[in-house]
Formats: sequence, C-alpha cells, structure tokens
Amino acid sequence: MGVFFPGHCETSIVKALDIIAKLIDVKAREWTAKQAQAVSGALLGHTQQSMAKEWFARQISQQAVAQLLSRAGWPTISIAIGFFESQVPGILKA
Repeated sequence: MGVFFPGHCETSIVKALDIIAKLIDVKAREWTAKQAQAVSGALLGHTQQSMAKEWFARQISQQAVAQLLSRAGWPTISIAIGFFESQVPGILKA
C-alpha cells in the first residue's frame, strides 16, 4: 500500500503522506471487528452516542464506544486523516 499521485515527483509532502497511509494501515490491521466498526462509524460522522445505540448488533454504552475508538488509535488517526485531506488538494493542483 502506498500513496501515488500521477505526474508528481516525490516531494517531501508526498513522502510524508505515504508514511501516514502506511502507519494507519499497520494500525488498522490490528483492530478487532468492534474497533473497526467503531472507526467506520466515526469516519461516517456518527457520534459515539448514536453508535452506542444503533451501530452495534446490541446496544452498548457511549463509554464503550469511546474505549473502542481509543484502543483503535482513532484520536491520532483522525488527526492524520485531517492532515492528509488538507494536503491532497494542493498536490493535485500542482
């Protein structure tokens, strides 16, 4: 897995984005099914409360969702995704 932008040289930002993608992939491979489900919900913009009530086969607490997200590394991954998304438009314009 890697990041490739056709026609763009290997700039330091492209290399950084590639590293970010690889690190997220390494972490995601360690997720349990419930952690992956919680991260999927977070990626789709669901709140922890709504995921707790509707996202899992049986209702769990908001605290349990928060714990799943924390153990999955979501707080840091969401920052990395935000950085990734902020950089891609500039790369594509170049």
